Amino acid sequence: MKIEVVGTGCPTCKQLYALTLRAAARIGDEAKVEYIAEAAGMKRLMELGLMRSPAIVVDGEVVLIGYEPSIDKIKDLLLKAA
Repeated sequence: MKIEVVGTGCPTCKQLYALTLRAAARIGDEAKVEYIAEAAGMKRLMELGLMRSPAIVVDGEVVLIGYEPSIDKIKDLLLKAA
């Protein structure tokens, strides 16, 4: 499972990345998380057709736009997308 946390590099994006890492750790070794930020993040957001950040993308599919503070909710989104 390829998980991307895409954002601008703002504190909220960084926090979502940290939470996503923790949620992915609960899923197991098959979940690989990548953080795409700054110029690359903006480019990726445009490729996805998104006007807001941060976003979580699982295997190319957007599963979350915006901030979600619950590790369990993120874990459920990741599992549902898998």
